[in-house]
Amino acid sequence: MNGLDEILGTHKIPNFIARCPKGDAPPLNMVRLRVTWIVTHIDAGTNLLVIAAAAGVEPSQVVKYARYATPPSDEEARRMLREAGTR
Repeated sequence: MNGLDEILGTHKIPNFIARCPKGDAPPLNMVRLRVTWIVTHIDAGTNLLVIAAAAGVEPSQVVKYARYATPPSDEEARRMLREAGTR
């Protein structure tokens, strides 16, 4: 293994986080980090199938986090619906 392979291997990231200095910062939590990553992508409009593939889960598992996403404004929602067929 080299570089990212070593970092991204099984349990490498949680083990790294566990060794990080704590100080006054709240402890990092892998579940919360993953949910934040997913919700950030939902907010950005990333396709749910793409998020699911990157996260290594089924799309139905990604959809459950949509409730934490920031809904678009009415104007943005209309634009998204209007432009959906042009992509």
